[in-house]
Amino acid sequence: MISLALKSLWFRRGSMALTVLSIAISVALLLGIERVRTQAKENFAGMVSGTDLIVAARGNSVQILLASIMHIGYPASGLSEGAVQHVCSNRNVAWCIPMVMGDSHRGYRVIGTDLIMFDKFRYARNRGLSFREGVVFDGTRKAVIGAQVADGLGYKLGSKILVAHGAGGESLIEHSAAPFEVSGILAPTGTPVDRAIYVSMEGYEAMHEGFGGHENIDPLADADHAEEKSVSAILVGLKSRAAVLGLQRSFGEYRAEPLTAVMPGDTLLELWQLTGIAETALVWISGVVVVIGLVGITTNLLASVNERRREMAVLRAVGAGLPQVAGLILGEALLLTAMGVALGLALSQVALFCLAPVLQARYGFELAAGGILPGEWARMSWILLAGGLVGAIPAYRTYKRSLSDGISIRV
Repeated sequence: MISLALKSLWFRRGSMALTVLSIAISVALLLGIERVRTQAKENFAGMVSGTDLIVAARGNSVQILLASIMHIGYPASGLSEGAVQHVCSNRNVAWCIPMVMGDSHRGYRVIGTDLIMFDKFRYARNRGLSFREGVVFDGTRKAVIGAQVADGLGYKLGSKILVAHGAGGESLIEHSAAPFEVSGILAPTGTPVDRAIYVSMEGYEAMHEGFGGHENIDPLADADHAEEKSVSAILVGLKSRAAVLGLQRSFGEYRAEPLTAVMPGDTLLELWQLTGIAETALVWISGVVVVIGLVGITTNLLASVNERRREMAVLRAVGAGLPQVAGLILGEALLLTAMGVALGLALSQVALFCLAPVLQARYGFELAAGGILPGEWARMSWILLAGGLVGAIPAYRTYKRSLSDGISIRV
């Protein structure tokens, strides 16, 4: 029966190829969207691991997370030295990573921090930072760059970096008298760390002071940088995670200046809730496209049943029973669906393979292009089952027809 179904489909290969293609495109869209959606969550969740709190000036928690971890935007304002001391001297705090932001180099963010960053920062289930080449900065004019910065700009150890005011790709205001020299290149992490340039806190401040006043910077830039000597945000690790709620409340009640303490995990959930509508819309759109493809199979087979009434009657006349004839139609539906799913899987893998390096280079988004995830097997199985169910409609219609209906066609 399978051999007969294949020969029947080959005889009508033109129209059936279009049906298979529509199923393939819908399956590729469904699998591709689901792969990107799932791994986007995993990438975001893996951007920080082991950081219990992010402390910044009073502001929106999502904005603070985006600025300090994902390097998108900036906190509303900086923290004073007194606030930093208040946070880091707490007896429940194990370590603090201060971060100063506000400058960039050819579109990549420049961050002032301490050496503790390279010892305590964790990502992707407690993985630490490591160096592909070189060592940490050991002076005010040294810099450590992420893997994408090195690869994208072709920088090596000893390369010079001129920092510009602001976050744009180009700037008319450059700290030309205070170049940094690359002392280390971090190994790839698949996080925004790959797209950042790290300098010491002292180097960051010295850059804006012009190393003794020899730098020629626009006065407006000096005014903008007046606040940048303060810390933009602090990543905090605690001795015991049981104290996280109490410390979050305590830091928020600091009277000297308004602070916001953010728990990264909770804020990530809040971020996904904000993007949940778009995420759900994409899933529904891909599902509707699959349904449209399955409807195409039903329509095609129903049309072929009307055209093949004599063929079905001949099959019955030579001994094929009604179940065999109906099974032929059902088998064709399953074969069409299976071929569409197989082609759709191949298309999705090719598309993801081409898209992965682009996402990695531009956004630091690590997309696993190879292999089939467990959830994808389940989705393809459901599509095959749905193909069999929609094929049951024309199969039942064929089953209900009599032998005389095919031999003497009524007009």
